[in-house]
Amino acid sequence: MKFKKLIIKKLLFSAFLIFVGFSTFGQKTVTGTVTGIDGEAIPGVSVLVKGTTTGTMTDASGKYTLTVPYDATALVFSYIGMKTEEKPVTGNIIDCVMLFEESELSEVIIIGYGEVKKEDATGSVQSVSSDDFNEGNITSPQDLLTGKVSGVVITSSGG
Repeated sequence: MKFKKLIIKKLLFSAFLIFVGFSTFGQKTVTGTVTGIDGEAIPGVSVLVKGTTTGTMTDASGKYTLTVPYDATALVFSYIGMKTEEKPVTGNIIDCVMLFEESELSEVIIIGYGEVKKEDATGSVQSVSSDDFNEGNITSPQDLLTGKVSGVVITSSGG
């Protein structure tokens, strides 16, 4: 009876070792550097294995290290203001050059309780540009708007 228990324990232990070995061998480490078109490193880029939530971010020098499964097909690189790049997993070193994303912003008006596009605004809307700021003697932020827009009264409530 003791002999059977010993054999069962050895078999279970061997199966455990095989399982751990396969899970370790089922992955590989990928490293690389993410730069802009000018060759400058980009810190904080999100690097994800395509189709999963497994990922990392680049460090201050644009470098990353990521453990990916052997069946991973691609890495997805994303960063605000840059085009999302997808690179196939072909080796252990995958570098990425990211391009700026050109997008056109529409003019938006911020009001006390929300925001609205300029063409959808009702009522009176007046804008003050930075060219208007350079006119006159300016000693405080309130002076930037004083006298620039009719109907606006600015009062200082303290020292």
